[in-house]
Amino acid sequence: MTFRKITGASVVALCVALGGAAFAQDTDMSAWDADEDMGVSEEEFIKEWDRSPAYDTYDMDTDEELTAEEVGTELEEFGGFEMFDEDGDGVITREEFGNRVFTEYDVDEDAYLDEQEFSGFQQDQGGTWERGAN
Repeated sequence: MTFRKITGASVVALCVALGGAAFAQDTDMSAWDADEDMGVSEEEFIKEWDRSPAYDTYDMDTDEELTAEEVGTELEEFGGFEMFDEDGDGVITREEFGNRVFTEYDVDEDAYLDEQEFSGFQQDQGGTWERGAN
């Protein structure tokens, strides 16, 4: 499956649509950079992303899978449900959703957010990140 790149503004709009403006409290990468190597790997990003309330907003049955019915038309302006359903199984997992967001900010496509790329993510999220209750 081929994915089209969506803009940072679109990702922010989607995150707000899916989770409200609940992103934002850390002022640097340290909370995301578990191995302290001055960058955020995709694995580190997904782990922290999982703490976000964005996904839970639409996972009405709390089965950790978003269906087309649960998200309704929210994804249409972002390329549709299929853009996020990486394996084409008809559901968007928390990981698939996080992967699409990560991919947007990994400008050099090295599967690693450096300080500049992470800064772009933070700026688009309002400059800070609020952890969920997980």
